[in-house]
Amino acid sequence: MLNQNFVFMTYAQKKHFFVEFCKRLIKKKIKRMSMSLRNKAIKSAVAFLLLITISLRAESFSENVENILSDASNRPFNGTLLIFRGQDVLFENSTGAYGAPASSSQFVIGSISKHFTSFALLRLVDDGKLSLEDPIEQFIPAMNGADYSAILVRHLLDHTSGLKALYGSPANMPGSHFEYSPTVGYFLASRIIESVTGEKYAEYLNSLLSSRGLKDTLLADARDISTLQRANSRLATGFCEYNGNFSVASQLDEGIDLEGGEWSHPGGGVISTAKDLMQWLTALHDTQDLLSQANYQGMITPSAAREGHRYGSIGYGLGVQVSNEDDLFEVSHSGYINGYTSTLLYYPKEKVGVVILENVSWDLSDLKRVFAPHDDIRAAVRYRMKTKRKPFD
Repeated sequence: MLNQNFVFMTYAQKKHFFVEFCKRLIKKKIKRMSMSLRNKAIKSAVAFLLLITISLRAESFSENVENILSDASNRPFNGTLLIFRGQDVLFENSTGAYGAPASSSQFVIGSISKHFTSFALLRLVDDGKLSLEDPIEQFIPAMNGADYSAILVRHLLDHTSGLKALYGSPANMPGSHFEYSPTVGYFLASRIIESVTGEKYAEYLNSLLSSRGLKDTLLADARDISTLQRANSRLATGFCEYNGNFSVASQLDEGIDLEGGEWSHPGGGVISTAKDLMQWLTALHDTQDLLSQANYQGMITPSAAREGHRYGSIGYGLGVQVSNEDDLFEVSHSGYINGYTSTLLYYPKEKVGVVILENVSWDLSDLKRVFAPHDDIRAAVRYRMKTKRKPFD
């Protein structure tokens, strides 16, 4: 008798069910046969299994992703997902019990913000205002001294400055060792931008992004989320999960408190939408009209190795993660900040991008669970690009 839930199984589950069912049936019958009949039976069984496999309708890409989003065995999905190729949207969905996120909602994107601070600084390099090889003490008077003389601008962007605390001494020889810095390196990069432009970093970045059509992308200028929502009505309310309980996130964490009550988080405080991030990825990697070719290649070329990441050992360029596993060149970053979780993926050769934005910061006691749906979606996209002639049908 067939499993009552057969109709709800995925293609892979149906195939596995039939194969196991037939194997058990054949094994039971074949013991009673002579050798000649046994050989004929094996050939017939192989043909039968092949026919079953072909006859079962393959799961479509959309069904594949829908199944991932609806699978709450690890945790539910609460946010918006956009998968695209070139200018074509392959899949788009917004769902969740917390905050009713929509496709047009804004989210705080956490460390994906590093894309934008790196871009802003590289634009100044393109304009001849500074070099990545300049020492940072040239732009930040408070870091003028023997402890900082070996720290170059590029070391702030690829997490090899050795700095663990703002204005503290480097823990390692600058340029020699990767150590991820959620806040310090990119805050100092923003200070360099302010020194070169004479503008506040938030004003400079927001103007730069707006001029390139990213109207819904900006740097948050306050910790308080309700304050941010008054200025950005489509900013999704953030929620925090802890020990299975949910509460509204009142403030963004990390960042740097400045004089006069101001706050800045260039490495994690950017607000954006799924559609803006699609436009950003396309402009950066496909049309390549944001940076010179030299600085674009410098951005996506790994200058350090990031060990121990959940993807395995990957490279780190200038504000982006880089991987070439299975000959799929991938540029990525994830984000996690109080109230929000996010992942951004792009495959330049295939012109395929994935934007995952959630308005929940999931309990950090299990990092694998925090990013479980994100990583399942990534695996599904990569598997299809590797194995199927028409991966997104």
